[in-house]
Amino acid sequence: MSENTQNLLILLAVGIPTAYIYLRRRQNRIRQEMLEQRQRSKLQSSQSSDADSIPEEAEVILGELTELRLKQAETLAQIEDIQNGRNVEVNVCREYGQSTTLSQESILQALQVEDKTLSQQIRRKSLEFAEIVKQ
Repeated sequence: MSENTQNLLILLAVGIPTAYIYLRRRQNRIRQEMLEQRQRSKLQSSQSSDADSIPEEAEVILGELTELRLKQAETLAQIEDIQNGRNVEVNVCREYGQSTTLSQESILQALQVEDKTLSQQIRRKSLEFAEIVKQ
């Protein structure tokens, strides 16, 4: 046998299994990527169906609940400011348009009452939301 023929046989003996292994690994990698992509799409579709399953009325209540919680957070921040000695200025217009500035103690009392009121409203809205979601 000539040297060229021997090199060709060696190349075929080594090259074919190497190419086979390479193609097999590539095929497995592609299958794995497709499987992961399917799982991601299933997860996304289940999440979107969960979001779609909330009725419009519940979404409205959830928006109101979020607004109430934001107001309560602002109120609590103002209460904390007063308790830490920072001045909070609130102007209150009386019946005839006169403007007055309240003392820090009066503001603190008013904010605490507002916090309690907001807590009650949040509790009511949360119960409404829970009832709607149960249905």
